[in-house]
Amino acid sequence: MEEYQEKLKGKGIIQSMSRKATCLDNAVAENFFSLLKMELIYIQDFKTIENLADGIGAYIQYYNEKRIKLRLNSEMQDNAGYNDSLIGDAYADEGDAATEWGFSYHYAVRVPKLLSDSEDAKALNAELMALYGSEAMRPPESDSIKYAIGWESHWDGSLLTLEMTAVQPDGETHHDIYYFDFAAGKRLSGEDVLARMGLLREKLEPAFLCAAVREHDSMMQAQDMEFTSGLIADTLALRAQSALAVQDAALPFYPNGDGTLTVYLILNFN
Repeated sequence: MEEYQEKLKGKGIIQSMSRKATCLDNAVAENFFSLLKMELIYIQDFKTIENLADGIGAYIQYYNEKRIKLRLNSEMQDNAGYNDSLIGDAYADEGDAATEWGFSYHYAVRVPKLLSDSEDAKALNAELMALYGSEAMRPPESDSIKYAIGWESHWDGSLLTLEMTAVQPDGETHHDIYYFDFAAGKRLSGEDVLARMGLLREKLEPAFLCAAVREHDSMMQAQDMEFTSGLIADTLALRAQSALAVQDAALPFYPNGDGTLTVYLILNFN
């Protein structure tokens, strides 16, 4: 210990230690450095020391002035500036239509646009229009029913999880998830988001698997049917397929802002 202290002194470093048996002295600093690593260091590739220093300086300013703290009330969170005011509509339309076989329905379509000048935001906006714009702008036709297209936002500080939904005429709903950090102006992957939360996907997979099996069993129990030996065998096969689908798929999820996740499970009933 003395040798270590001498080396620090020789480098002009002032050592900071907790008081004896009072480890909470350093808790604030340790919490900050943990967030710094999860929200900056682990998700960005710094090429030079200068880039790293600039990034840390920008993060400290963001942490002190903009980062939402869970203990703050909703009014203060709104003042932080990270909310749906940063999202507009690239295209929106709604109306009434009818098919040639006499089915009348109301349709609504919304394709979002991130209000950011970063290159990642521009690229994501273009991707959303490429994926959803054609169907959204397609006029109602007598021989088909328009998809319902919409979006929902989930905020965790400066991190936006943009949830896109497309509902087919038969009611089947597709979910796509996109992550964007407005503070960094960067699009993130699911792995990046998990890293910010200090989580690893492989550690979560057992929980996903159990949840999928429980949900599958619950839905099957709700069916009003007599379970013959053949039906039981088919049900068990579908149960196994649902479990395998969860293992093989990159399940869409979003942070709830309190350290927990909402995950969309893929269940197989075909």
